[in-house]
Amino acid sequence: MTRLSSIRMNHLHLSCDVCGHSAQMPVAALIDAIGPETTAHQAAGNARCSRCKVKGQNTFRIIYVGEGWEAMQGARQDR
Repeated sequence: MTRLSSIRMNHLHLSCDVCGHSAQMPVAALIDAIGPETTAHQAAGNARCSRCKVKGQNTFRIIYVGEGWEAMQGARQDR
């Protein structure tokens, strides 16, 4: 499981499985609220949709924010 402390510079994108609403939150803000040892899975499980108010019914993705080599790793295709 991915701890929030290891993805501090990224965002967590959540999509509600009930109403389809989606939102993105900086991981640094999550760390301030729930701590660095919390996993991304735990954070998503405790998230409540701001539209329909359902808790824990979502799909999450870790979104890299920034530029540079780290963003491109894995995207290159060798010929």
